[in-house]
Amino acid sequence: MYNREKSDADLAKTWALLKKINGEDGNVKSSGGAPAGSCSACWAKKSKKSVPPPPDNENDNDWLQWLRTAGVCVAYGLAVCARVAEISAYSMWVVTNVNDSNAKNAMRHFVWMAAIAAVDGAKVARSVADAHEAGTGRKTWIDSQRDRRNNYYGINYGIAHQGDLQWEYWSAPIGAGARDLTQDLGKVAFRKYRAGQLAIVKGGKVVG
Repeated sequence: MYNREKSDADLAKTWALLKKINGEDGNVKSSGGAPAGSCSACWAKKSKKSVPPPPDNENDNDWLQWLRTAGVCVAYGLAVCARVAEISAYSMWVVTNVNDSNAKNAMRHFVWMAAIAAVDGAKVARSVADAHEAGTGRKTWIDSQRDRRNNYYGINYGIAHQGDLQWEYWSAPIGAGARDLTQDLGKVAFRKYRAGQLAIVKGGKVVG
């Protein structure tokens, strides 16, 4: 459900964040970013540019800067980029108190991709997921397969429940949409993890 007032507020927040990165005019300075409509990982491969490591924190400004460098902002626009940055930060926050590393990783990827897919579509979610995997070169093949599987589960869930999840995001008070959405998806992720419906690494294999 489109909410004009919230969309305008999101765009204003985008410019405020971009000013910190690019200067007072808020203009995105070209850094060889992705052409419109392309996926970040494809752009990095074709241009022989490496995608930088993604942030490992809950700071949406850090996420916005990473998304810009990875080519996501150029490909999908500033408003989408700001929403994805905020969702990314809250997806880290929502699993802060999960101590089991397998559960924490699985739940975070599920929540992250489900929220992005629900709010901005599967294409955006897949591009962000591809950029993330391209930027985390330190991971082993098996870790990457686990993450890709949980990304797939999240995107499918987000699209399957897109109507309800979009309504929750856009009907929330301004500034609270990403927080509320990721909190509720965190509960879904926990139930799925307990039911063995998310992927984990166990005995050197990806299960789930």
